[in-house]
Amino acid sequence: MAAACRASRQRTGARERACRPADRERLEGAITDRGIDYVGQELVRLSTTPVWEDGRLTPRPFVLRVFAAATPDGWTILPGGFCRIAEQPDARAVSMGDGARAADVWVVSDKAVSASTLLPAVDTVRIRRIAGVVPSRAADNLFWLGRYLERAEATLRLIRALRHAAARSRQSGIAASSTPRCTRSSASSACW
Repeated sequence: MAAACRASRQRTGARERACRPADRERLEGAITDRGIDYVGQELVRLSTTPVWEDGRLTPRPFVLRVFAAATPDGWTILPGGFCRIAEQPDARAVSMGDGARAADVWVVSDKAVSASTLLPAVDTVRIRRIAGVVPSRAADNLFWLGRYLERAEATLRLIRALRHAAARSRQSGIAASSTPRCTRSSASSACW
């Protein structure tokens, strides 16, 4: 039913949705029968921010993402944020996939701003060495060793499969041109 509703006219730069009378009656009936299946949301216009475009400032819709941090005193909203700016002047939503611009948002103050961080102070972080724990460099090396061993094992299985296929084709008398050349791979797999 929602697909039957179509954009009908332009008003103040925003699209209004309208339905044909028959579709509207079906929609009203469906809402009356099972209203729990439907959600209504008012279309809102996004706020705008000035954007320098073609040598002049033009308004563009934007979405501001702010960041919050959990502190011992509760949630703290960090100054500034991240802004996504739409390319279309009448956008209803802004996403990076639609060619939106991105910008950092800074809060400018005329007073001195105290430096604050959410990272712990240097003297509060204790480094403990526990016997039996693998250092990160050794763990990384072991990880990559395992990856390369898996690759080598997969390559060896492929070589063995090709070697057996070539041996079977020789036994059945299939022409040599139709089977892969495995002489070099046979010699290398014998060492494994």
